[in-house]
Amino acid sequence: MVEKTTAFLGLGNPLKGDDAAGIHFVKKLKNDLEKENKDVFEKADFFIAGSDPLSFAFKIANGNYKRVVLVDACIFEGEPGDVKIFSSNDVLSQNFAMTTHNYDLGIFFKTLEKSNVEVFLIGILPKIIEETDQLSDVVKNAYSSFKKKALSLIL
Repeated sequence: MVEKTTAFLGLGNPLKGDDAAGIHFVKKLKNDLEKENKDVFEKADFFIAGSDPLSFAFKIANGNYKRVVLVDACIFEGEPGDVKIFSSNDVLSQNFAMTTHNYDLGIFFKTLEKSNVEVFLIGILPKIIEETDQLSDVVKNAYSSFKKKALSLIL
């Protein structure tokens, strides 16, 4: 049995357009890797947290992962559909003003770092955050960029 070294956690509100990018992208990554690259797929676990990442903090901390990657819609300088990797230092130094949610991901990052886990955030810059269950085309088209970045973080 292959050791699970990396956990992906999809965040977002599925009823708020591009805010659900983290959920959609983590689900698609899981499906793609299961079909395309079993060796890499077996090294990772995939969780959908929606808008409650803290409910997964202790489960993930006890999972013996070396790396945890959160995936979420984020506000940062760029164009809609841009995808960026943020380190723990990036998130903690900004008090995470870049999230589209009300929760504090800094608490999540600090909890996991106490377990000697590397934590990253892959942020997707949204175009629309309004009541719809569809992603905008520009965010849908960002999946390939996300996938490259996600694969670079799997240990």
